[in-house]
Amino acid sequence: MTLGHQAELREYPLVRNLLGAIFNQDWREDHDCVEEVYEDLLDGEPRHARLARAEQIEAFVANRSEDEVDDVFRASGTGLRPRSDLGVSSREWLLAVVQRLRAQP
Repeated sequence: MTLGHQAELREYPLVRNLLGAIFNQDWREDHDCVEEVYEDLLDGEPRHARLARAEQIEAFVANRSEDEVDDVFRASGTGLRPRSDLGVSSREWLLAVVQRLRAQP
């Protein structure tokens, strides 16, 4: 990850955790699909933690173009590639994660 992207993600530790830890390079070794990751690792978080993550994701994407979000994804070393894995852009995927995090009781 470039120093610029490291600095960007330092401001958003819950986004960094989502990309680098939850969806790390070997997430497929532990889960068959993205939905399993959501169920196992995100849905079980306390509501306040899910809302905090949602707020950080929204703040992260708010001032970044699609290309800038893609650049951070590539540089982060995440094992998830939303466009090829899910058929959506990185930005669209992050916003879908926000919806899921907010929808859980």
